Amino acid sequence: WCANTTEYLTDTELARTLAEFRRVVRPGGVVAVKDQEVAHMIFAPMPPEIWWHLLEVGQRQSAQAAGVLRGRSLRRWLEGAGLEDVWQRTTLIERWAPLRPVEHAFLSGFLETFAQMAEAFQVSEDDLAFWRAQRDGSGGEQLVNRPDLYYCEGSVLAVGQVPPSHPS
Repeated sequence: WCANTTEYLTDTELARTLAEFRRVVRPGGVVAVKDQEVAHMIFAPMPPEIWWHLLEVGQRQSAQAAGVLRGRSLRRWLEGAGLEDVWQRTTLIERWAPLRPVEHAFLSGFLETFAQMAEAFQVSEDDLAFWRAQRDGSGGEQLVNRPDLYYCEGSVLAVGQVPPSHPS
């Protein structure tokens, strides 16, 4: 079982990790990998192009930014590692305003992280103005304080079986 870690690995590291999972799990055993797929992430009423700009610039500058878009292909990674009977499911998690305090704190932190990424990745000035407005959790411009907020994220679970051993 592996959760919320593949996004931090390079492609080479992920391939080695899955090969090691296959090696150490008993024949017929199960390997399960869960991670996010940020292509499913929506912060409305944020204009979607602001989100896509951040991901586009980030992929060119950061292996992790590229890794957060890998969830959709976890099934193929498990198949490439030699696992069998592989399947994959995506579950969407949605939140609407008004947020509970714990949701507000979580999403404020999330937006703060993305604002820091926007600064580091040097997105356009127009996009940067939006992201800077997200840094103040008490500000009226922050999405988490809007009465029309809608948030969605996708969690991907891919599961495969180590091939059974063959009699010699």
